[in-house]
Amino acid sequence: MDTFVEGGDSHTVVTAEVMKFASRLALSRTVVDSVKLYPEFDKGLRHLVYTITIGVLGKETKTEQYDDEVKTYPATIWEELKSVWPKWLRRRFPVRYTTEIRHRTVTHYHICPHLDYGNTDAAHIRWLQGVVDNRH
Repeated sequence: MDTFVEGGDSHTVVTAEVMKFASRLALSRTVVDSVKLYPEFDKGLRHLVYTITIGVLGKETKTEQYDDEVKTYPATIWEELKSVWPKWLRRRFPVRYTTEIRHRTVTHYHICPHLDYGNTDAAHIRWLQGVVDNRH
């Protein structure tokens, strides 16, 4: 299917086709029933934006802590302007700085989207526990 789009001036015509995208997932009936769609109007995009939520079984497998990220910058825009003043004036009115420290933590999960909540399939339970099963 072709779509014709005219541009800003009368000489521009673009021929485009409708592109379809798909993703294949093995989802249990319980998981499919948990799907929720939340429409929200985005003022910046001037369109409806949809948030899709889905409930899957999962288990936290490990947590990693990373070094803190430290950033230092002038406290306000006025302090930023003072940083370009002559040296003698900055000695009289020193620039005040703000320090921001960000602690980073990454949490890893094993999820099993095709496992029914009530199912007790041993291979899936081992996967959630982080046990590798080489029999498959």
